[in-house]
Amino acid sequence: MKRLPLHIRLALVLLLLLLAVGAVNVASTLVTTRWHLEEANQRANLDLASTIASMKESRLLGPSGDIESSGLEEIFHWMMVVNPAVQFYLLDLQGNVLAYDPTPGPAQLSHVSLSPIHDLLTEPDHLPILGDDPRAPDQPKIFSVAPIPLNGDPAGYLYVILDDPAAASPGGRLESSYVLRLSLWTGLGAVALAIVFGLLLFGRLTRPLRQLTRRMQALQLWSRNPEPGPDRSPDVEITDSPTGDEVTVLTRTFDEMIGQIGRQVQQIERMAALRNELVANVSHDLRTPIAMLQGYLETLAIKDLTPSQRTEYLRIALGQSQRLGKLVGDLFELTKLESDDAEATMEPFVLPELVQDNVHHFQLQAEERGVVLEATFDRDLPTARGDIGLVERALQNLIGNALRFTPSGGRVSVGLRADEAGRLEVRVADTGCGISKSDLPHVFDRSYRCRFTSGDSGTATTSDDKGSGLGLAITQRIARLHGGDIEAMSQLGKGTEFAFTVPAA
Repeated sequence: MKRLPLHIRLALVLLLLLLAVGAVNVASTLVTTRWHLEEANQRANLDLASTIASMKESRLLGPSGDIESSGLEEIFHWMMVVNPAVQFYLLDLQGNVLAYDPTPGPAQLSHVSLSPIHDLLTEPDHLPILGDDPRAPDQPKIFSVAPIPLNGDPAGYLYVILDDPAAASPGGRLESSYVLRLSLWTGLGAVALAIVFGLLLFGRLTRPLRQLTRRMQALQLWSRNPEPGPDRSPDVEITDSPTGDEVTVLTRTFDEMIGQIGRQVQQIERMAALRNELVANVSHDLRTPIAMLQGYLETLAIKDLTPSQRTEYLRIALGQSQRLGKLVGDLFELTKLESDDAEATMEPFVLPELVQDNVHHFQLQAEERGVVLEATFDRDLPTARGDIGLVERALQNLIGNALRFTPSGGRVSVGLRADEAGRLEVRVADTGCGISKSDLPHVFDRSYRCRFTSGDSGTATTSDDKGSGLGLAITQRIARLHGGDIEAMSQLGKGTEFAFTVPAA
């Protein structure tokens, strides 16, 4: 899912913050407004109970100075008609309700807490002070209170509930207060303006980031295929952004480019190592044939040789030049195969036919050496899939090595079968001199030269005496390019067997 651009997300975050701050502000305003209204109402009516008590004290007290509750309902009813926003109660010293006007409804409480009454009488500056409402026990309200009588020891209290329905509910306060309604609409307008200007400002502030993101993406695409052309320039802008905002895309692109740069550095280091190794191998492998070729040519140029000697020297020099050419070709081929850009061109082909063609190619050489060369196949083999040129080169390397190290009267066999994994397995076995256990693990190293015991003379020779020594390294690289590997099995004096696999089509 495609994420919103960064400036829109920032504007949405700003909207949420403004709404949250606005909600807190509205809630606090409503609460503080209610407290303010209650404080103002209670302060304005603080002396209401005292005034009424002074006016009706003779009716509230009996001849003996006690609270006289009989006939007070009529007085309370008259006072509530004059001011319907108040409720009058006559309390004794314990807070028990002695009299009230039952017209609005019966009182649910027969006792009122005296603690708020004492607080209001002793500390009238800490307003609002809420007291019990006998008709609404769960809704404390502001009140006015006065002792009866006003002077001397009190016999009871005149308790007046200052009820203001508009101040009790937020909706009532909004309806009754123009200032609150104006503040609410002003806040909503400010939020709308903040969102509009936020989108514009955030869009302008994040424009360089969006441009940098597009350039980074273009540079990443260009770095993958840095070919010249108007569409491959790093200045090309990307219009279709991948999933994520600018920061996410920029971070991911940066990480990918860091990884790509790391891989390129590794490739450069690998190429440098291959180049150094190539120089070392060339200096090592070419020294002997060049020295021999130079020596024979100098001998031909300096000495007065017989025609037969000149012919022999020229034959040896020609052989060394041919060996030199093959060695150079093998070195460059192996270096090319070991590079990171080396790939096998995979295509279907008939592997038995390729094996049979190469066996026929080496048949004359085998007959000249007195070696039996044969090929054996399983029936109904599947079609192979691989690089036919590279597979042929691997076959030629293995068959050529087998013939070189198999004495006269020996046998070289090329086998082909399908293995359990469904791949085609090629095996080249000989009855030659074999390879020692110490040399066998290193036969595929390009710089390793193992020693062989010639079956004809019984003398020890190295692989340099028989060929370039790079054929097995090339064959191993070809096998790995086809998703497999090559294995070697050998016993001294009995022969050697090499096997590699090619995937089926």
